[in-house]
Amino acid sequence: MAESDVFSESPEELNSQECPSLQQMWTTLKRIEDNTSKLLEENKNLRAGLEFSQTEIKELKESNKKLMTRIQALEKQESLTNKKLQDLEEKCDDIEQYSRKFNLEIHGITEEENEDVGQIIFQVATKIDADVREEDIDICHRLNKKEGKPRPIIVKFNNYDAKYELYSKRLRLRKIDFMDSGRKGSLLTRT
Repeated sequence: MAESDVFSESPEELNSQECPSLQQMWTTLKRIEDNTSKLLEENKNLRAGLEFSQTEIKELKESNKKLMTRIQALEKQESLTNKKLQDLEEKCDDIEQYSRKFNLEIHGITEEENEDVGQIIFQVATKIDADVREEDIDICHRLNKKEGKPRPIIVKFNNYDAKYELYSKRLRLRKIDFMDSGRKGSLLTRT
């Protein structure tokens, strides 16, 4: 439709039913204005929400960055702590190994009720001509391993020489019979 066709009729020729009244136009214009105000208010609220979200995201990024830095520091600290723990475990093993340097296990000696393990050690030492005195032994007792065999005896010596004296003469045990003391032969092992 051309522009001249739209305005071809004079205002008098227009039917009053086709032409909205001034009141109707005013009402429609008021509705458009109200809708525009609502849209502007919603737009304002959306912008405020977007700004709030952007601020929150920025704060979360900063917080995340701080947490990542802290995690890295804690991981580094954990690594150092693990290394120290490993070093301490190695030192503890070395100390334990060193303390076992003075220990000797004796296997195969039959058990008796109310036995004096210290006296058993001195009997063994006497039988194999080992020079072990009472002051050479710190502590001795049977271990808690019981598998149908006599429990082994562990002896902790006060010095390495006394331990070595008994250990070095262990091969003589094969030739010795403990029957006169009611005991069966034994085997010495280092621990």
